[in-house]
Amino acid sequence: MGHALNKILKDVINRYHLMRGRKINFIPGWDCHGLPIEMKALGKKDKAFTLSPLEVRRIARQVAEQEIANQKADFQSWGIMGDWDNAYTTMSPSYEAIQLQVFQKMVDRGLIYRGLKPVYWSPSSRTALAEAELEYVDDHVSPAIYVPFKIEHLSPSASSISAIKDIEAVIWTTTPWTLPANLAIAVHPDIRYDVVRFNDRHLLIASDRIEALQNFVFEKPLESLGTVLGKDLAGTTYRHPFIDRISPIILGDHVTTTTGTGLVHTAPGHGLDDYHACRKSNITEILSPVDSQGKFQVEAGDWLFGKHIIKEGNQMIIDELTKQNKLLHHAPYRHKFPYDWRSKEPVIVRTTEQWFADLRGIKNKALSALDHVDMVPALSRNRLEATVGSREDWCISRQRTWGVPIPVFYEISTGEHLMTSDSVKHVAKIIQEKGSNAWWELPTEELLPPSHRNDGKQWEKGTDTLDVWFDSGVSWASVLGTKIPADVYLEGSDQHRGWFQSSLLTCVAAEDKAPYRQIISCGFVMDGMGRKMSKSLGNVMHPQTIVFGGKNKQAEPPFGVDVLRLWAASSDFTKDVTVSNEIIRHNSQWLFKWRNTLKFCISSNFDFQENDLIPAADLPCEIDKLILHKLWQISENATQSYDSYSFTKVVRYLIDFCTIEMSGNYLDVLKDRLYASHPLDPRRRSAQTTLHHITSTLTKLMAPITFMTAEEVHSHRGLDTSSVFQSGWVLDHPEWNQPHLEEKWQHINRVREMAFKDAALQPTYKAGNNLHFDVHIVASDPIYGILASLGKDLAELFVAAEVTLEKGEISTEFPVDVKVRPAKGLKCPRCWRHTSPSEGQLCNRCAGVIEASNAAQAGRV
Repeated sequence: MGHALNKILKDVINRYHLMRGRKINFIPGWDCHGLPIEMKALGKKDKAFTLSPLEVRRIARQVAEQEIANQKADFQSWGIMGDWDNAYTTMSPSYEAIQLQVFQKMVDRGLIYRGLKPVYWSPSSRTALAEAELEYVDDHVSPAIYVPFKIEHLSPSASSISAIKDIEAVIWTTTPWTLPANLAIAVHPDIRYDVVRFNDRHLLIASDRIEALQNFVFEKPLESLGTVLGKDLAGTTYRHPFIDRISPIILGDHVTTTTGTGLVHTAPGHGLDDYHACRKSNITEILSPVDSQGKFQVEAGDWLFGKHIIKEGNQMIIDELTKQNKLLHHAPYRHKFPYDWRSKEPVIVRTTEQWFADLRGIKNKALSALDHVDMVPALSRNRLEATVGSREDWCISRQRTWGVPIPVFYEISTGEHLMTSDSVKHVAKIIQEKGSNAWWELPTEELLPPSHRNDGKQWEKGTDTLDVWFDSGVSWASVLGTKIPADVYLEGSDQHRGWFQSSLLTCVAAEDKAPYRQIISCGFVMDGMGRKMSKSLGNVMHPQTIVFGGKNKQAEPPFGVDVLRLWAASSDFTKDVTVSNEIIRHNSQWLFKWRNTLKFCISSNFDFQENDLIPAADLPCEIDKLILHKLWQISENATQSYDSYSFTKVVRYLIDFCTIEMSGNYLDVLKDRLYASHPLDPRRRSAQTTLHHITSTLTKLMAPITFMTAEEVHSHRGLDTSSVFQSGWVLDHPEWNQPHLEEKWQHINRVREMAFKDAALQPTYKAGNNLHFDVHIVASDPIYGILASLGKDLAELFVAAEVTLEKGEISTEFPVDVKVRPAKGLKCPRCWRHTSPSEGQLCNRCAGVIEASNAAQAGRV
């Protein structure tokens, strides 16, 4: 359903602008590389590590091609217009070559570097991940522990607590497995710390945390023995609880007292804040004794070697701390935690050598470029700007096979890397000709640029691939070429940290501008109760089932593509969108109302041609002028709503017009004129003129949303153009705008309501039929004058047999008195109004119409 919402919203925008006379160039595309396809292709997690890279790529390509074919068929069945014959895929050689050309520009500008830094790492997928590849689970449970580290030597500046013996600095962590990598404890320079007595121990904790810790952790009062500022603790050293290692206490601005103890266990190999704090304190050593599968390496200790850090390591370390009396408290802790977006398993932070894009020099340019970009909804700007502004670099390397290779070579003996403008250009040219499989198929000598083939060094090619967000992020280069920027980028709200961001960063890095003029973000699709759809809940709905029906057509009837599109357009996409069987049925009823309204209009104009049109100013019936005024209003409002992407308002305007103005009022009034008047009666032609304008306007207003209904209506009208989308947008008719009629008709409709209420009290009342009643109205000015101006239209307006109007003095707030009584006449067999002088005889009006018609027929004979 998310695909349907996304694609239909794009199509509504494109179809609207096409009708406004603008050239539309929508080139569909598919992101093909990366973990989603690779995991679907290989099934078992470990299969990718047992097959050759080329075999993995062959299977992944087959799956991607099948997915594209399936999705393309779905999208086309939803009526999505696009250049389907020239759709792009990120796995095509031309796209891959363009991607490397953008990469080469970033290399030329010094934005690409290799570094040893902590990155998000997925043990289940065995690759680094970017922030955009994470999803956060709110109810993850970690083991929270409080661990004392024995102070080895106090800093001279901590003299206020120097007389206290055997001080232990207490840290709190939810990742016990990172303790073997501990190289420092961080304190905040401005936070005050106390040494407190707990049983026979002297514990160093933040003063602000004493109350919480004594109430919820230690469960007894803590006596303060001395106080010291954090800045005075800098340089103090401590002993690791189970490793023979002395490490320092350092200062860190990231330390807070909202949780824990105010002293932060610092492992620069497993945390970015830790890494920066250690670098600032001139600690250059990085310890990250965890392999790609999330298992301890020998540096963690023989007793931990080969154990999985989360599944086994956490508990083993807790047991060791308990054994050595180094565990003060242990409890499960429920909190938000990052998971791999594809394997759905926890992610860790691990230090490895990776390739990065340096964002420090371009993020200010990117933020400045966003100043010229419109965003819908407006508040989404804050999210994108915050995401871009907080980044220092972008880890762009992935340890996977299915992707575009990072074109780098390593000198075997020294590890020196080769990545120059010429070397990247050379690889891009090869990939343009042979595809990215060439990186794995060709020997290194052929991939090297000519200048390095005989340089006396032995080179090997790298094995990393580019982040899929880099893949999709350079789509502007492939699709737009030199026509940057695009008018609109539309995707889900999660793409502020994904495609919106990667597109901005790559385009600014290579072209110094944003790739888009406007960003539109939509929410996620939830079930009718606001829950995420999942097979386990049994609440998954499929667009094709809505369109074509399920296996059991009675339980899951086919609603057609227009209902699916109407659901998408009627939903407030600026937040999460709901869908359910009931919601779809409501949309089906709305479409049914639109179709019935248009059926009435078309069938009533079976004998009407455009040369029969009456100018608006010459329409003899004022109610026709009123309905054209209403039509002008919704046309103006709907156009403004299309321009601002407020499609829910467009749908509401059309529903209200068809149900309230048309079905609830105008059409009932009109039927007598259309069915019983002489075919050439100016009053009948006035009605048909109005219906002609209503049909034309409504068809165009609904066309971007319910295109099939609009095309069906257009085909029945016998117009010159073969498609409604060739007929242009609604024409501006300023002459229809007559706001003065609204106040006048408020009074008229109030009188009508009085008559209808009185009719409902009569013994012979039948819902929807007042033709057997006469209406007598007594009114004072100004209401009398308003009603008198309608002349013989009164009976039509009140859908009654006859209406008599009398001027009189009425002293009520609304000076009108209405009486409804059984009609004096009998039912006319032609028009059904009770105005005939005798049973079975035509009323005077119908007799005159028949006589005139017969005379006209005789004249033609």
